[in-house]
Amino acid sequence: MVSIIQEGEYEKINNFYIIKGQMDSIEIHSLICILEFLNKIFSEIFSKDIMQNEICKIYNDPTATCPMLFYTEPISIRLTLESTTFLNQLVYQLSHELCHYAIRANNKNMSGKLKRFEEILCESFSLYILVVTSQRWQECKLSETKPGYDKYLMSYFTSTYANGEGHSINSKMTPEEYINDNSNCESNREGHIAERNHMLSLFREYPDKVTEIIQYTNYIKKDKSLLIDFDLWSLNTINKSFVKALSVVQPQIV
Repeated sequence: MVSIIQEGEYEKINNFYIIKGQMDSIEIHSLICILEFLNKIFSEIFSKDIMQNEICKIYNDPTATCPMLFYTEPISIRLTLESTTFLNQLVYQLSHELCHYAIRANNKNMSGKLKRFEEILCESFSLYILVVTSQRWQECKLSETKPGYDKYLMSYFTSTYANGEGHSINSKMTPEEYINDNSNCESNREGHIAERNHMLSLFREYPDKVTEIIQYTNYIKKDKSLLIDFDLWSLNTINKSFVKALSVVQPQIV
């Protein structure tokens, strides 16, 4: 990693390398503090072993179309913020990509295979983390200079979540519809709002079971149907009711 990036061009937080790029000192400080805060929360949920699994670059490109985790060597997270001082957006974008990171860390061979399910999962989780960071804001270093920012995090959550009213879960799809949905899920978030909100409700109701979500890649069916074997998953976990409730977001193929 150090051979790829010159000393002084990055800030290192454990196994994460923040690429300074065109960010000023305040933006760099904001990203460092939020990454440290999120890494603490994610490590509590998924374990330090998962969150320290591999080297990862993090950089901000305000001109890019969307944030993304790239499966390069080393892997990298791209943020697309006008400024990393917009902390609510930073938490929202970075927590989404760190969720992808945790899923990959649990099973590198299968991560990213089920785009539809994983995008819904990560979108739900980023909303969940907005709530968690709001509740635990005093643990973030930035709370010393922004003591009331928890209200802005919760306001951002509320406004984002409110966009989902009036949607219903897609309970049935044809094979063709499902394949297309899996391929286009990243550009069709509007089509999965009800599924997102269902997952989010589960996370908030069962915070002690959220760690289970990264196990989904171990139960992807081998028949290329792009489906998860929720029955097998339920057999192999103590969180049976949680997994059964998660299965609602997978449509019946008819």
